[in-house]
Amino acid sequence: MATPLLWACKVSRIFLLGIRRFPQPPAGTSAGGEQISGSFISTTSIIMIGMTKKRDKIEIAAAILEICRTPQRKTKIVYACNLNFHTADLFLDLLQREKLLAVKNGQFETTNAGLKTYMKITELYKLLGWSP
Repeated sequence: MATPLLWACKVSRIFLLGIRRFPQPPAGTSAGGEQISGSFISTTSIIMIGMTKKRDKIEIAAAILEICRTPQRKTKIVYACNLNFHTADLFLDLLQREKLLAVKNGQFETTNAGLKTYMKITELYKLLGWSP
């Protein structure tokens, strides 16, 4: 019996689900399950192999620089980049110190140096075949 793998991608996070197929419901299981093309898939047989791919710091910084091409408030950055406020504060402070982000009227905006950095990061990711 083969064990097919289903891939589901959500933004930059990868979820890998393994589904074990049975010709009929396994002994000792409840009736909960699903019949798919002659194979029974038990709801208890779906297992999570790898939940998420951790993002590196450069990927998070690039996401912030991309979002802030137009002026954005911190809340928008947190939700768009899927961060918590503590992590967002650390990255926003770092990017401001390096003059890659500027704050105007309480909104964060990518500077020219930030745009150049973002372009270099995306170019590097493309050369390596990665997706930021």
